[in-house]
Amino acid sequence: MRRNGRGGPGPHGAARGEAIVEEGDFFGKNVILAARIAAQAEGGEILVSADLKERAESEPQENGELCFDGGRELELKGLAGTHRVYKRIGRTDAEAPAPV
Repeated sequence: MRRNGRGGPGPHGAARGEAIVEEGDFFGKNVILAARIAAQAEGGEILVSADLKERAESEPQENGELCFDGGRELELKGLAGTHRVYKRIGRTDAEAPAPV
């Protein structure tokens, strides 16, 4: 787990889509999008792209549905226009299983 320099979990960003894999590295627009989204997250915040949010909400979840905030528009370095991102805020039925 990435740390934020203050001992807590680092920020995370995620996007959905194709990626180019070359010598163990990932490249492509969706990789750049995920990196730029992660750069906007703070502390242990998890931000996701609009496409990933829609996919997560459309698929059944074992531990309840994932919940997201209302989203916000961001300008992301190197990507044209604004992009809507959503913060993961929990689950509706049950939180993620407790660590064992």
